[in-house]
Amino acid sequence: MGKYSIRDKRVMELNLEPDMQVMQDYLKRRNGGIRTVPQLYLNGKFIGDFDTVEGKERNGELARVFSRAGITLRN
Repeated sequence: MGKYSIRDKRVMELNLEPDMQVMQDYLKRRNGGIRTVPQLYLNGKFIGDFDTVEGKERNGELARVFSRAGITLRN
């Protein structure tokens, strides 16, 4: 992700949250049952877990998703 120019980002460390279980259950409902982390959301939409995002990065789909959201490659 470091190669993209993302101005507004939020990283959440679920293991440091007192209500981690509640948050994981909420995310599971939003993303089709995935509980593993990391998870990438863009403008509230679930993009994927680590393996999915890595695959999208390899095949160029992640760059297209980011481009449509106005996120560009860092120079």
